[in-house]
Amino acid sequence: MFQYNPADFFLETSHAGELLVTVCRPGHVTPKVRYNIHDLGHVMRMPELVEILREEGIDPEGLEAGGLDLPVLFLYGRADASIAYYGCKVSPADVQEALFHVPELAAVTDGFQLEVREDARGDKGLFVHLELVAGAVDDGLAALGHHLFDALARVNQDFRESRRIATSAHPPCVVFHATGTGPFVSQDIRLKRQYLAAAPTASVSPVSTVPA
Repeated sequence: MFQYNPADFFLETSHAGELLVTVCRPGHVTPKVRYNIHDLGHVMRMPELVEILREEGIDPEGLEAGGLDLPVLFLYGRADASIAYYGCKVSPADVQEALFHVPELAAVTDGFQLEVREDARGDKGLFVHLELVAGAVDDGLAALGHHLFDALARVNQDFRESRRIATSAHPPCVVFHATGTGPFVSQDIRLKRQYLAAAPTASVSPVSTVPA
């Protein structure tokens, strides 16, 4: 949630709740008109926000002094990066928040991707692939992997229920990968991170795989 200069970017919201961006900066190297960045969000004028604060009993005078009357952008995360798991949706934002609840694990994680596999019986398996920071080693990570799904269950109530009905033969798993390996081998740091594994990764050689 932050303010932005509408002279630089004209922002709209599609019917699906995704942001459409028109770049207004003169001389921009890549002109874009109503470009869908596939992020969920919406824009609100500052007077509207002030009115909502008053309705909620929050004094707008408590806002930072000298603030400009610029519109506010609410950004909720990627629109096309959730996975379905036994009736629930797990988003990158959920996993990121869960990681923050396990700081020892967050400290050695450089990125993550989500994957759901389905076997011949239709049983689903959830895999959270974690890319370790350069130089990190698999020293006690197994126990931390267990904590990640406990935190995810606290963050996402639907996942908590779905986790209960998942078969014991296919518990959610954390898969650790060395930097730039597995599903992260082609990750370009100049582009937005990909949060869905592009293809089944059963053939990769992970550092370790930890079931929930």
